[in-house]
Amino acid sequence: MMKWIEENVESSQKLGIKSRFEITETSFEAMKQNRNNILESLQKKGAVTLLDDFGSGYSVLNTIVDIPVDVIKIDRGFITSCLETDRGIYFLKHLIDMIRNLGYQIICEGVETDEQIEILRQIGCDEIQGYWYSKPLSMEDYKELLQSEKISKGGGKTPKQAKSPKIYFRQ
Repeated sequence: MMKWIEENVESSQKLGIKSRFEITETSFEAMKQNRNNILESLQKKGAVTLLDDFGSGYSVLNTIVDIPVDVIKIDRGFITSCLETDRGIYFLKHLIDMIRNLGYQIICEGVETDEQIEILRQIGCDEIQGYWYSKPLSMEDYKELLQSEKISKGGGKTPKQAKSPKIYFRQ
């Protein structure tokens, strides 16, 4: 299986396509043997590796110190807690700072409201993912969304750069 994946990564690279492999935190914890070797091998082949749902259940903060991934996707539970207490905002801000200082790119998942966008902008989040943009779409509806004013293909901005929370999109 790994050989097939590596061959596809190499084929994609030849076409100028950067492959992305997401592994959930639960799956990462379950595949104790060879997990680092597998992820490092994908990175050496040029793939971007992402740890999905960080903080959803099994995370222990010391595990992120040496995980061979490029991106940590912070679980929506942290975003939800920001709306409940100032402590939630404080914790998420420092979690983002810590993960960034370890050299990872960060995506906050499960963003649904303008209020969450504003909080994430204020605490320094770089990228978001969630229903705030749109619920899952068919390819046809997605193409239509790219043509709309809410999201413009290639013209995306990060939350820090956006003057209006309605104008950025990370591809």
